[in-house]
Amino acid sequence: MPKRGQEIFLDNKLGKCNLCHVNAGATANLGAGSLGNANFNTGVEDLPDQPARLTTQKVPPDDGFHTPGDGTFNVPPLVEAADSGPFFHNNAIETIEGAVGFYDGESFNNSPAGLLLKQADPQGAGIELDGTQIVAIAAFLRVINALENIRQSIELLEASLEVPFEERGRLLARAVHETDDSIRVLKGGGLHAEAVAPLQEARRLADKAVRSVFFGRRHTKEAIGEQKKARALLVE
Repeated sequence: MPKRGQEIFLDNKLGKCNLCHVNAGATANLGAGSLGNANFNTGVEDLPDQPARLTTQKVPPDDGFHTPGDGTFNVPPLVEAADSGPFFHNNAIETIEGAVGFYDGESFNNSPAGLLLKQADPQGAGIELDGTQIVAIAAFLRVINALENIRQSIELLEASLEVPFEERGRLLARAVHETDDSIRVLKGGGLHAEAVAPLQEARRLADKAVRSVFFGRRHTKEAIGEQKKARALLVE
C-alpha cells in the first residue's frame, strides 16, 4: 500500500501532491518552475463542521498572512507530517488520513489553490481520489515519517557512542523518543508489523542502555542493529 501511495503522490495528474510538496518537502512547482516555499489559500477555513466551531464557543476565522489577511497559509514539509497532527493551522483534522482526504473535498477543490490546480491540469480536473487511494497516500506518508524517525534514532544512538557517559543519557533518551514516534506512526496505520517488532526491540535496548553503566555501549550497538533491520524492512 505505501508503494502505491508513493505512485499516487508523485502522479501530477492523479494525486497531484508533488506539485506543492516536491519530494514531500515544502517547495511548490506547478509546472513553470519552482515557486519556493509558497503560500496558498487552500480553503481550510471553509471546512464545514470544524471541531472548534461545534462547541458553544465562538471561534473567529483565521485570515492567514498579511494585514488584512489574504487567506493564504504556508506550505509545510511532509516528511514528518504523519506524527504532527492535528492538522492545518486550525487543528481541524485529527489524522493524516483525514488530512489527505481534505484535498479530495469541495472546500479545497473550490478554493483559490484548488482552482489553480484545475487550471494547470490539461483536462481541467481537480483532485479526485477514492477512499483507498487516500489511505494509500497516507500510508506512504506514515512510512516516510517512520524512516525519518529511524534515521534520527540511528544518528543519536551512534552519537551517544562518541561522548562521555554523563552526556550519553540525553542522546539515548532522544533516540527512545524518536523510536516511540516511529512505532506509533506505523501502528496508527496498521502498517508493517514486521518492522514494528525490531523497532520495539530497539527501544527496549536503548532504554536499557540509558540505565546501564557497564553494558550501555553493547546495548546501544544492538539497538542500532535493530533500527537498521526495521529500515530494511520498510524500504524493501
